[in-house]
Amino acid sequence: MQRKNRKTPSKKALRLKTLIEDLFEVSKANSGNVQLKLQKCDLAGLIKQIYYDMEEKIKEKNLITRFSFPEDKVTLLLDGEKTYRIYENLFQNIAKYAMEGTRVYVSMATEQERVVVTLKNITKAELYVPAEDLKERFV
Repeated sequence: MQRKNRKTPSKKALRLKTLIEDLFEVSKANSGNVQLKLQKCDLAGLIKQIYYDMEEKIKEKNLITRFSFPEDKVTLLLDGEKTYRIYENLFQNIAKYAMEGTRVYVSMATEQERVVVTLKNITKAELYVPAEDLKERFV
């Protein structure tokens, strides 16, 4: 009996690896041991790059994405890798839970000393959870 040569890990193994890494990150955050690699980052450029990386999944659902970003570049001091993971997760959720054939709105606005990024979409199923409860786990 021959064994198959598995050179590429399965999707389940990669998903498990990602979950374990996320668990370690959460543990570090809870203990206060998170080290940020801060660098100047064009936030709109980063969000667009993440969208392009996820574009195939988003287009599979026939979602139409509309961007609204300031004309001037918004540069912030961020950990690019961690920020990437945050928005990647949000786009993954949109691809997974959005109602097929609807629009996704991604906007950014500067308000005094703050930058506000908003992602909006319509879900397949109506949500019966208050918005504050949904946001609680991300705070």
